[in-house]
Amino acid sequence: STSQPFPFQQGPHRGGQGRARYVIQRQPDLSRPRVLDLYYRLNVVNLHLPPLRERGDDVVLIAQYLLGRYAREFSSKVKGFSVEAIREVRRYDWPGNIRELENRIKKAIVFAEGAMVTPDALDFAPSQLRRILPLVDAREEWQREYINEVLRLNGMNRTKTARDLDVDPRTIFRHLEKERDDDSPDA
Repeated sequence: STSQPFPFQQGPHRGGQGRARYVIQRQPDLSRPRVLDLYYRLNVVNLHLPPLRERGDDVVLIAQYLLGRYAREFSSKVKGFSVEAIREVRRYDWPGNIRELENRIKKAIVFAEGAMVTPDALDFAPSQLRRILPLVDAREEWQREYINEVLRLNGMNRTKTARDLDVDPRTIFRHLEKERDDDSPDA
C-alpha cells in the first residue's frame, strides 16, 4: 500500500491535487521487470494476515465486537453469544473469512429469538464444523497422515520411510496394507 500525489479533474473545469492509496492483494508476476519495479515501489510494508481459522480465540473476540456493533446498528436486544454458539464459532473453518463472519453475525442478530445468539441462529450445518475426536482416534489419524506424507516425500520408498521414522519396515508395510484395505470398496 502506498499513497502518491496525482492530478485530477473535479467537475468539468476544475483541476486539483489528490492522493491515492494502492493496495496490492494478489501475487504479482515478478518475472516481468516493470512489474518487479512496481512491486518493490509499492511493497514498503507487507502485512500477512492469517485466515480466521488460524487465529485461535481471535475469532471469538472479533465475533463479539461485530455482534456489539451490529446489535447497536440494528437496535437489537441481542447482548451476546450462548456458550454453545461460541463453541461452534471456534469449530467452524471460516472459508469466507471476516466477510462471512460479519454476514453470519448480522443474520444471527436478525433471527435471534432472545438476548443471546444460539447455534440455531448461526445456522451452521453439522458437516461444516470440525470434528472433535477422542484422543486415541485423533492420534491414530495424525499418525496415518504423517506416515503417508513421509512416504510421499520419499517417493513411496518403504525402506527409507521406515528408516526416517525409526520404525521397523514391517510397520510401514502393515500401514500400507491397512490403507489398501480401507480404500477397497468392500471396507
